Amino acid sequence: KLEQLMLKGLGKVSLHILDDVKVGDYVIVYTGFAIDKIDELEARRSLKTIREVFSLADNETVNDS
Repeated sequence: KLEQLMLKGLGKVSLHILDDVKVGDYVIVYTGFAIDKIDELEARRSLKTIREVFSLADNETVNDS
């Protein structure tokens, strides 16, 4: 099972590890493999944290210049 995920920066992701993934599910992806399903609330929290980290990194890069 090789599926296409609609998310920035991701191409094909293998779903071989997870048996019950369906359209609309949220998954954790590591090195091209979906390794765990998470609920929507956890997905939103994770995405918020990731965005904050990248925002901080961008700000540090600008300030270092």
